[in-house]
Amino acid sequence: MQTQLSTVNYDTKKPLQTTKVDYNELFSYYLKKMQWQEEQSIQQCMDDLLSELIPFLGGISATLYLAYPETKTLAYLAGYGVDAQGANKEIIYGQELVGQVAKTKKSIYQHYENDARLFSATVKVSIKGVLVIPILANQELTGVMEIVLAKPVTEQKFKFLQQLGQHIGSNLKIRRQEQALRVKNIELEQKNANITSSIKYACTIQQAILPTKAFLDETLGDHFLIYQPKDLVSGDFYWVSDVTKNVKDKKQLNKRLVVAVMDCTGHGVPGSMMSMVGNTLLNQIVKEQHKHNPAKILIELHYKIQEALRQEESENHDGMDGGICVLDFLKNGDVKMTYAGAKRSLAIAKPQLQAVEVIKGDRTSLGGLHHPDQIGIKNQTVMLQKGDMLYLTTDGFEDACCPLRKKYKFKRLMQDIQEIMHEPLTKQREILLQNLQNHKQGVPQRDDITLLGLKL
Repeated sequence: MQTQLSTVNYDTKKPLQTTKVDYNELFSYYLKKMQWQEEQSIQQCMDDLLSELIPFLGGISATLYLAYPETKTLAYLAGYGVDAQGANKEIIYGQELVGQVAKTKKSIYQHYENDARLFSATVKVSIKGVLVIPILANQELTGVMEIVLAKPVTEQKFKFLQQLGQHIGSNLKIRRQEQALRVKNIELEQKNANITSSIKYACTIQQAILPTKAFLDETLGDHFLIYQPKDLVSGDFYWVSDVTKNVKDKKQLNKRLVVAVMDCTGHGVPGSMMSMVGNTLLNQIVKEQHKHNPAKILIELHYKIQEALRQEESENHDGMDGGICVLDFLKNGDVKMTYAGAKRSLAIAKPQLQAVEVIKGDRTSLGGLHHPDQIGIKNQTVMLQKGDMLYLTTDGFEDACCPLRKKYKFKRLMQDIQEIMHEPLTKQREILLQNLQNHKQGVPQRDDITLLGLKL
């Protein structure tokens, strides 16, 4: 005889028989069961919960499906007394009882008027009905639970299950969000690793275009360099060239050096790209066009930046500040130093006179839409002696902040140079770095730092 079925919504069903159970204590117990460990998967936690919850409800088996509202589908998550491999892996909203509950967000209790039998090799079990309930979190569907019952479910147990289902839903939602966040974090970590790897490679390229220590030792002689990018790559760059062979009149000249320290707009990747542009343009101006006049070099650099970045037809106003000095080592032992600066000054320490002299740069930047030849970048020439020292720097050192947000300042840097100018340059470097660290007191570096000191 065919089993007759009927579908009943608990909202209209008459009260069923209740059982004397301490539901508050039981509820607390199941809540603790849902406090899964970090290493547990959602499936493991739900399998454990169902293994204790379903027998209490008088169930033979149960299946818990996860809801995917974006595709309106349900996917198998956990089960009790079911073959996980053979379970229906995906159900569309509206399909079968489970899909109907997902679509309407209302429970369905389908009971058998005559006992149905579930046979196995060793046992046969009477089936009293099937209960399908939505698992909600703040009225948002997170899953559906289907329970095959061996005994009629009481209304009290049903209400208990509904209440517990809300916590199951909230836990599922939180757990899925955590898993999604972990996946996103893994993706971000991978992307960050890829970006960092690329920037590290860019750093090797940038280092390759900067003068090597061996070159600086050979060309400058006694010197020190503080070069601290804020990030892996830097918007600061230093540039040195021995242009003696291109000097036309060598009667009074032994050697000519062109030394530049430049600070490009920004730091990190954008700044480093500008530094590559600046380095390339200086090579063109000095090494290819053989221009040795500092002011003219800076003005030419300005126009070449405008041209390279198409600044007259774009919104790009990037550029750079910096200073260039040309050192003519005369045969009488003196050094003729010609300096031009774009918003950067040059410090000259003269130990024999116990003095530090500052040659101020002009108040204009390179690049952008202004015209530095109209504003005026001028050369300043000073005769120096053996033992005098030059200091070219970007603004990163003087702009370093302490916890009170007070900057180190250029004036203090000049005072430091005044105090340490009798020390060897290697010792000067150590003292300046220590003074900087003492000032910052752990405050993160805010800009690229470059300071080049050289002794004539």
